[in-house]
Amino acid sequence: MKTIAPALLAHYRSGTATVCACWKVTLQDGEVLGFTSHDRDLAIGGVTYLARTGLLPSTFESQTRLAVDNLEAAGFLDSDAISAADLAAGRWDFALVEVFLANWSNVSQGTDTLMRGRLGEVSLDRGQFRAELRGLANAYAQTIGEVYQPTCRANLGDARCGVNLAPWTVTGTLGSVSADGLVLFDAARTEPGPAAPKAITAITQAASAQVTAAAHGFSVGQIVYIAGVSGMVEINGQWHQVKTVVNANSFTLALDTSAFGAYAGGGTAAPSGDAGHFGYGKITMTSGASAGLSGEVKVYSPGTITLQMQFAAGVAAGDGYSLVAGCGKRFTEDCVSRFNNYPNFRGEPHLPGMDKVLMRGGM
Repeated sequence: MKTIAPALLAHYRSGTATVCACWKVTLQDGEVLGFTSHDRDLAIGGVTYLARTGLLPSTFESQTRLAVDNLEAAGFLDSDAISAADLAAGRWDFALVEVFLANWSNVSQGTDTLMRGRLGEVSLDRGQFRAELRGLANAYAQTIGEVYQPTCRANLGDARCGVNLAPWTVTGTLGSVSADGLVLFDAARTEPGPAAPKAITAITQAASAQVTAAAHGFSVGQIVYIAGVSGMVEINGQWHQVKTVVNANSFTLALDTSAFGAYAGGGTAAPSGDAGHFGYGKITMTSGASAGLSGEVKVYSPGTITLQMQFAAGVAAGDGYSLVAGCGKRFTEDCVSRFNNYPNFRGEPHLPGMDKVLMRGGM
């Protein structure tokens, strides 16, 4: 049964209610924020609820059955507490929210809780954010179960995996960052890169760059990862497609390097597949504008960390980080050979492939 603070209930019965809606938001990092539909800030229970006309709650529906409560909030970024960078970084996703009514003329009368739940994914469109509040009953609407698959369903280091992440975690400081924020450089990172990189001895400045690498073994259309090049540093930390195979020792890329710096030496080209020691891992910034935020590593080679997506708040040289090795979720290559954790593999590595599935009867 729903209960309302007695003083507030008496205020309701007076016939001249002066109430407003309040939102108490607890982000996943523990920060607590408050917002109200009133025209001035309110202090309730040690939390300051900011008055912002941009916060527009939708019609609220709550039911006594197990049907999911729903409420949507829309607003413009007119508060320092709600920044586009934080929304894009996911700081507001799945935050714990309490929606209640209070008497703005006398907040000591208590509150009338309308619902509790978590925000769904928060979206941002042309300066306006939208967030759906999912009530506690939403947990009963979730599909629970797993599908058979050849790769592992656990995440490296979680309770089902059981791998101790401490020996697989390093810390460091960024030496430099690419202009687009996707490639991070730290010369102190000397852990191994992809398994079979080919040493590069030359790269031309041309509309279709020609790369010299003895016995490269690449084919037309293949995707290769280039890192560690001196001089032509713009080519580092990126995936590139092989355009043509000139001969056994050279190939061209579908990449215009005419405006790049001149090749000065070094570098490797590795085929897609093996992403290096930290590939598919997680990097967490420990200082700088993105402190506390994490991102997924797409591929790694010594000294070069390429991200799946740049940090919304940005990173810069001198920022500290913590980096955890990644797992390709493969049975033999990762769980057996690398982590020696095969008893905890959460997949079915011997499932038949599509050729077997599509095979006709008797064939």
